Amino acid sequence: KLDSIDDTLTESVEAYDRWITTGNTWTKPDIVVVDEGQDNYALQMRIARTLAKGKTLVVCFDRRQGIFSWRGAESHLLDDLTAAVKPKVYLLPRNYRSATSIVTAANLLSADRSWSSGPTAAVRTEPGEVVGKAGLPTPAEEAAWVADTVLERLRAGAVGSDMAILTR
Repeated sequence: KLDSIDDTLTESVEAYDRWITTGNTWTKPDIVVVDEGQDNYALQMRIARTLAKGKTLVVCFDRRQGIFSWRGAESHLLDDLTAAVKPKVYLLPRNYRSATSIVTAANLLSADRSWSSGPTAAVRTEPGEVVGKAGLPTPAEEAAWVADTVLERLRAGAVGSDMAILTR
């Protein structure tokens, strides 16, 4: 039998529920931390809430970084969780990881989008590399432009790990 991650997680939760309902107990951790919360889906959040019941649940997320909706991630679960448990919310408005040019471009791309909430990220002092934007009529033309641009920059001495590509 070949199980998907969903099958495995579902079986784990069901086994835990059976174990608890038969009177067994276990020592729960004091804190359960879920990182990249924007990329979770209902079953994963159910597991986290079950593990943290009566204890502390910390969910770290940035709605603007949600990239796994194609595999079932549900960013609205964060709103559901917030409504259900009325948590303390701590905003971390400064981006320490990316250069100013990247953060500024990301802020512009996410402005006024339904999936974006909270303040825009503050930027660091160093400017970083120039960020470009290209709008092409078809996905094939976009892919060809990205490939040509990357190859051109690699031939000119750029390092591939220094590049970031945002696509639609």
